[in-house]
Amino acid sequence: DEQLQLLVQGSGIAVEQFRKWIPVKGSLSGQLGFTVVASGPTDSPNLMGSVDILSPEIAGVRLDLISAPLIAVKEGGVDVDTLIVRHKRMDDEQWVTEAVEIDGNLPFSWDPVGLVADQPMHVGASIDRASLALVPVLLREYLGERHDKDLPGAGLWGRLEADGSVHSELTVSGTPAQPVV
Repeated sequence: DEQLQLLVQGSGIAVEQFRKWIPVKGSLSGQLGFTVVASGPTDSPNLMGSVDILSPEIAGVRLDLISAPLIAVKEGGVDVDTLIVRHKRMDDEQWVTEAVEIDGNLPFSWDPVGLVADQPMHVGASIDRASLALVPVLLREYLGERHDKDLPGAGLWGRLEADGSVHSELTVSGTPAQPVV
């Protein structure tokens, strides 16, 4: 087996440059910074990395930060240690920080490359004071052209608005083929 030792870093990269690999239909912007360290066999390397996107805007929603300070990919699993999506906003003359944090492990294999459908996974997410205004944006992004324009209420997604905030926790376990929420 060939062995690999590699360090790749980047900063100040316009997220729009990665448009064809990111499955978002709406607008997309921000400044990407990343570090990836690869080591081990070339056919199944161990990857360690971090990713930050400053001032991201996704489908018209402006955020302060998307950050994954530690991601590990190796034969057997993808481990994400605290992916953070953060937004600060003014509310009643006071700054409020909205945050979504995600931690977890997904079963992964290099041969073939991808998630292993029948192996256990665990992903947890916590949402702290996140605005519900994001919900209609996400619904429009996800549903896009999937709804039938001739059905009653088909234009609802374009007019839907939400107000308020949400505090919650979500855990997904099971396997990728049969997730349990």
